[in-house]
Amino acid sequence: MSRSRRGGNCYEVHANALILGQEEGLLCHGEVFNPKTGRFHGHCWIETHHIVPDIVWCRDLHNGLDMTLPRGLYYSRGRVRRVKRYTVAQANKRLVEFGHFGPWKPS
Repeated sequence: MSRSRRGGNCYEVHANALILGQEEGLLCHGEVFNPKTGRFHGHCWIETHHIVPDIVWCRDLHNGLDMTLPRGLYYSRGRVRRVKRYTVAQANKRLVEFGHFGPWKPS
């Protein structure tokens, strides 16, 4: 399983971080807005409560980035939509089922 068809590594890096125990939380697949292209595109990140328990945080580690923002701010900045969240067990099942890191078609 290698980099996404589009050249980024967001699906791979976040799935691996959760599966290998480097991060805790939910694997999230969704769409974010790219102002350079004026289009939405698929993206992946991690949502966690483990930084400050009362706040949901978004961890974005793709392409060497290391960004952590509260979910409301992350979603607002990225105009996030169509989010699907996976536990580690669900992500493992999807990896085996589809043979790649994502995005995965709904079942």
